[in-house]
Amino acid sequence: MLRAAGEGRWIHSVRRFTYDTDGRAVASHGIIYDITDQKHHEKVRRQAYAQIEHNMEQFAILGDHIRPTLGDPGESGPAR
Repeated sequence: MLRAAGEGRWIHSVRRFTYDTDGRAVASHGIIYDITDQKHHEKVRRQAYAQIEHNMEQFAILGDHIRPTLGDPGESGPAR
């Protein structure tokens, strides 16, 4: 939905109809919810999870490169 100023909004609508005995809709009742903030928060959450996943992949790669230079963490030092 676009507002008069051209700003886009997300909406969710719920509508119920009342029918006559012939099955024709004779009335409509409904409500419209502005869910723009919810959609924004969902987008931010998806981006955060994507960033966390990327960071975890980078840490795994970094760990693979650092581990050989540090030696086995179970070793206490060079064998004597």
